[in-house]
Amino acid sequence: MAALRALLPAFALLLLAGCAGEYPGSTIDPRSDFAEIIHGLYVQVFWWTMLILAVVWVALTWVIIKYREKPGDGKPRQIHGHLGLEIGWTVGPALIVVAIAIPTIQAVFATQRPISEDALVVEVTGHRFWWEFHYPEQGVTTANELWLPVDRPVTLRLAASDVIHSFWVPMLGGKRDLN
Repeated sequence: MAALRALLPAFALLLLAGCAGEYPGSTIDPRSDFAEIIHGLYVQVFWWTMLILAVVWVALTWVIIKYREKPGDGKPRQIHGHLGLEIGWTVGPALIVVAIAIPTIQAVFATQRPISEDALVVEVTGHRFWWEFHYPEQGVTTANELWLPVDRPVTLRLAASDVIHSFWVPMLGGKRDLN
């Protein structure tokens, strides 16, 4: 018990550390059109998942209450198939997949649109332990610091110089693998 009491302040400190201010690596606060599309898709799939979870919980609760064993009950009647149920649990998930696939396909097309003519080009190169950001328009190269203008389209040309890298700025959008 004394050991547990000694760990309590460390646990409380760890718990409070999760309550700190802003999170710069958050995907919940999108800052680009690309990230907005991905976040919108995420929210939509999240609510579909919550709806499915609610239906499953309600059905499970109903089955547990209705079919629980009662004193004096004999063996239940055995059922070897029910066409309506089989069609239902085949068509239901198929409709859910379609409901998720349509906005996903729309998001893919929206994020793969052509690059605008006035977009700032940034050449991003992943090196073994650092990132290189080259701005051809300005003739500037930075290491590990990406600087982007506000209210101007940007295109990132991604490449790797040695090994496979994953480029991800959470507020700008999805993760990209560089080969």
